[in-house]
Amino acid sequence: MTHPTVTHPATKVGVTVLVAVLAERIADSRGVVLGIVLAVALALTFRHPIWRLIWAIIRGGSATAGAPADELRTKAEQAGQWSAALTTEGSGSIAAKWFERNEPALKELIDTTDPAAGRVDDLAAIGDALDVWYVRQRRGDALLELSGRLATIGEHAHRVDLQQLAAVRAAAAYRLLDDEPAAEARLGLASAGPRHRVTSALQTRSQHEHGLLNLARAARYVPGDDASVANLHDAIRGARICFDKAAVTVPRADLAADLAIQINLAVTYLYQSDRHKAIDHLRLAKARAAATHDASANAHVHELIGVAAWLKQGKQREAVGWWQQAEQLYADIDERIGQARCLQHRGAAELHFGRPAVALELLRASADLLGGDPAGHEVLEFYLRQALDAVKPAAVPAAQPADPVRLPGRFGWFRRHRRPAHDSDSPT
Repeated sequence: MTHPTVTHPATKVGVTVLVAVLAERIADSRGVVLGIVLAVALALTFRHPIWRLIWAIIRGGSATAGAPADELRTKAEQAGQWSAALTTEGSGSIAAKWFERNEPALKELIDTTDPAAGRVDDLAAIGDALDVWYVRQRRGDALLELSGRLATIGEHAHRVDLQQLAAVRAAAAYRLLDDEPAAEARLGLASAGPRHRVTSALQTRSQHEHGLLNLARAARYVPGDDASVANLHDAIRGARICFDKAAVTVPRADLAADLAIQINLAVTYLYQSDRHKAIDHLRLAKARAAATHDASANAHVHELIGVAAWLKQGKQREAVGWWQQAEQLYADIDERIGQARCLQHRGAAELHFGRPAVALELLRASADLLGGDPAGHEVLEFYLRQALDAVKPAAVPAAQPADPVRLPGRFGWFRRHRRPAHDSDSPT
């Protein structure tokens, strides 16, 4: 597991421009003061995310296979910086565009670069960044392929840590692909290595992935089925145990990991309709999100506060307000899956309020954000059927009233190897 040094590309172009401008202004003795002012102004300006995008465009922003060691290091640093920016307000949508443009070339580097001495950590760093991107896009197949390649690199370099990390990544990929037995098996491989070689960060991620796998089982809950209810309780209990263990092993300085754990603990309490304990964890998560400037987590906290509000009698309108705020926060960083969920929540709420035409519009917008086809999104399909039936001229009343928190959704993943991400779905 690597932690590449962060030196943003915008810094390099900022220094270059500053040198040029200052040389020109200081050459004129009357421009010394103006040169200093320009230096400060440019230094501040190049901290803005838009200049990072402009610099990326100027440089072409592409990675090339077979790059020499210094160029590989540069690409690894860039990938790490942009993966961190994916969750940052003001930079999220720019970072998403960077990955859309550079993902094929970064993947080619992973696939074709010889993992010789001095290159393994850079390849691992690029793998970390692609991991973040693939789980954000719910691309389980791509994540599984990536984990296989990185496992091979780890084996070649005799790096047990990389092999164990690859196994946890593979488990996350299989969970995204709805293959829970395979996910469980990979988690077993991750914990099979020498215990003294397992870092606290890897222990945290492994326990968190175990918890998310339990939440995936909880997502199959069927209301009214006694066996399903029993399985739900077992899954939620197992998830909470795993998240509590993750909270014990999480590195103290890793606020982002703690943020993920707090969000998922809140989810377990929401499953059990315990809004008070859920809110306690969401308050902590909100503080962590502010401290880490994680706009994605902040949006998810807003979304889950809306779920908690819906559970309180008379607070349904307030819940819709939270979901509207969350939707906008997701939109600001171009996180379309989160946006789609919030539109789904709002559409279900409109069904509950007796406005099926408005609900249908919102639910179709949700489907559009998911590629136009709701297939594979069972909860969205459920509400779309209800809305379509309700707007028919001779609509037959639905067998069950719509309720945005009646059916659980699917849960999420880690964003980085060094900390677990908050889950991708709320229990609605």
